[in-house]
Amino acid sequence: DTNWEIQGQYDDQGNYYAYTTYDVPAGSPLRMTYTAGDSSNPSFLFARYGFLDESSPATFCKILIEPVTQELVDMGYSHERM
Repeated sequence: DTNWEIQGQYDDQGNYYAYTTYDVPAGSPLRMTYTAGDSSNPSFLFARYGFLDESSPATFCKILIEPVTQELVDMGYSHERM
């Protein structure tokens, strides 16, 4: 598994604070994960950014439910959001 150099969090005003997870040598790259640690499940990236980069090791598949009932719509399901 990869040890990411930075993690971050948002404060109540929406400011993002990044901090190193270990003592990073000067000149080293700073990397973070966008998949919450599970690089085999790209759903998080699709939901947030709408795309995957070339480094994703996963094969992605979503099941689209037919027919879409009103109950599913009320729960937030729609093909346009998938």
